[in-house]
Amino acid sequence: KDSLSPDDEGQRVLTKGLAKYAGHLRSGGKYYPTGVSNNILYPVRGGFEDWAYAGSWLSSLTTECKPSTYGGYPASKTKYDDA
Repeated sequence: KDSLSPDDEGQRVLTKGLAKYAGHLRSGGKYYPTGVSNNILYPVRGGFEDWAYAGSWLSSLTTECKPSTYGGYPASKTKYDDA
């Protein structure tokens, strides 16, 4: 069994709420599936989800986003330090 992150319960509540808000899928009438993406998409240990989550805690493992697609947007929109 995968170990759970400290905010696992909060993540589950948010994703279930977002899936419900998005509405039913056209095929089958079910809501978008939620859960650990490594389990939903394909089982892998140490995949992107693990790296991205862990990397988000250490500024030494992340790089600042400098968007330029479609004319770009302000760098201030790439900082999420108010969570």
